[in-house]
Amino acid sequence: MFVTLSICTMTACSQDTPIVGTSIQLRIGTNTFIASLYDTPTAHAFVGLLPLKVEMYELNGNEKYHYLSIDLPANAAHIGTIHAGDIMLYGDNCLVLFYDSFTTSYRYTPIGHIDDVSGLRETVGSDSIEVDFVGVSTGKSVAEKGKTDNGVWYDIFGREVVSPIAGIYLHNGKKILCLP
Repeated sequence: MFVTLSICTMTACSQDTPIVGTSIQLRIGTNTFIASLYDTPTAHAFVGLLPLKVEMYELNGNEKYHYLSIDLPANAAHIGTIHAGDIMLYGDNCLVLFYDSFTTSYRYTPIGHIDDVSGLRETVGSDSIEVDFVGVSTGKSVAEKGKTDNGVWYDIFGREVVSPIAGIYLHNGKKILCLP
């Protein structure tokens, strides 16, 4: 039974596993950040809204949020750990930009991740901010990045991982289940 359940779980994950496919710019004040979006229906729908300038409001000292005027396709999951730079959807219309890392029990739909979060916390500050989402460009997929065995592993959100622990990872273009 466990083997059957594991195979079914892996199959379900493989259909929705996000890969890095598109980059956008986030302009906040005088700073610009590049974010890689995932190849998901949510990210594709989000790209359809660009260019998008929104007022994002402070919440909990770790995130900025904005309620969109339309619903996006959502596939919320328990993320577990939020990373600074994550761009996610809460519910079906709340766009969230995280500027701090923490663990959570909430469910989100991943949209993308800021590639280099240096200075992000300082840039967003503690008040509401205006964020301009622009500049779509196509990038390499995680599978393309991992064609040679360079020892690099990625989590299912396309972020590089130093030491894989229990979970599903991408390595050399393949999904690998690591057990504890």
